[in-house]
Amino acid sequence: MLFHHIGIITKKINKSNVKSLKILNLTKETRIITDKSIGVKVQFFKDKNNLRYELIEPMDSKSPLYKIAISNRQSLHHIAYKVKNFDKKIKLVRQLGYAFLTKTFNAKAFNNKRVIFLLSPFGFIVELIEN
Repeated sequence: MLFHHIGIITKKINKSNVKSLKILNLTKETRIITDKSIGVKVQFFKDKNNLRYELIEPMDSKSPLYKIAISNRQSLHHIAYKVKNFDKKIKLVRQLGYAFLTKTFNAKAFNNKRVIFLLSPFGFIVELIEN
């Protein structure tokens, strides 16, 4: 598995939220990407060590992330990895005790590659991205 990004939920991807991350010395990596099929807007940033951050904005109250976003705090949501042999990796992590939070779906932010969100045995969320 190859580390890809840290996902952060925010109410709005706007200058004030990006400014609050300024201490990390982030630079924009992408424009805002709207993915209506999963109800989010995302934008990627990198720090000087090439650590990637994804800001995630729920599009409306139908999004499962909406309640977190309106709590008026940014929230670390997940850690993401690109994986080869996507289907085999999903079977392996399931055998290792990871719980499925979503089914696989195609994400616009990754050129419609398949992704899945899982809950690790340690209690944090992991996103696997088809490489």
